Amino acid sequence: MNPSDISAESGSRNHPKLSKTLAWNGVFLQVPEAWEISGIERNHMIVSQEDLPKIELTWMQKPSRAPLEKVVKRFIAVSQKQLGITITEQAAREGTQSPHPTMDLFFFEWTDGNRTGNGVLIHCNHCHRLTILRIYSRVNWISPSLYSSILDSFRDHFESEETRWSVFGLKLSLPESMDLKSFAFNPGYFRLDFTQQKSRITLYSWGPATFLLSGESLESFVRKHIQLPDHGLLKPMDSDFPELFWEFHPPLLPGHSLPFKLNRPDRLTLCRVTHDKPANRILGILIEAPGPLAHDLLKQVNVDISART
Repeated sequence: MNPSDISAESGSRNHPKLSKTLAWNGVFLQVPEAWEISGIERNHMIVSQEDLPKIELTWMQKPSRAPLEKVVKRFIAVSQKQLGITITEQAAREGTQSPHPTMDLFFFEWTDGNRTGNGVLIHCNHCHRLTILRIYSRVNWISPSLYSSILDSFRDHFESEETRWSVFGLKLSLPESMDLKSFAFNPGYFRLDFTQQKSRITLYSWGPATFLLSGESLESFVRKHIQLPDHGLLKPMDSDFPELFWEFHPPLLPGHSLPFKLNRPDRLTLCRVTHDKPANRILGILIEAPGPLAHDLLKQVNVDISART
């Protein structure tokens, strides 16, 4: 699926104000355009408007054999400590619906001594993820209210066996087997690093491109900012945007007389870099994987190069 269609499988009761998609490390939801991510960790995200928190999400994977009731109690206890709040369970509200048939909802009220608000704990019977969605106000969960529509848009898995990512203007999809290893969101520089067994995918984004490429070629910029082996050549690609592609095969093993294709160590490095002019940024994808798998992974990494930052 194209990342630009990332909301195609979201809830059917979308609120007209929900024009922004947020997708991060397994969770997906839609929020108003003016809301921005103000805090992000591997399994935690705060979304605010003009520095005022609106919603907060924290999630974990449920151990497959552990009883749900025990895991929920433990998750709530840990979340209360981490978030500095007290959670009180509420009865399910009449008229509320689960965003997906596989999801169970547990509503609650929270307080931190000075503020109070509502929230919902979401358990997915399909992927066994537990998510706390904390609302920084008292809300009406009945459709078509804003917060009921945000809840309705929530997903923690898709039928297409991919994970979707949509943060800070980046929109992409990856095979769900790839695990987020590390990330960095700095002014002018983003990086997402994923691993799975012997494979590694790193996504880069730099900007503004007009400044970074003033007086410098795209290839020169790439060689300064991505550590590439000496062998191999960056070559222009035939595409709608200025783009370079680079492929590196490790050198032949000494003392062997096998044909070239059979005498390579089982490792391949691919690099694709695009000057995304509409978004005024440079996007880079670096893949390191066993030979045949590297090209397959490159085909499965879908990045929306026209998404505005």
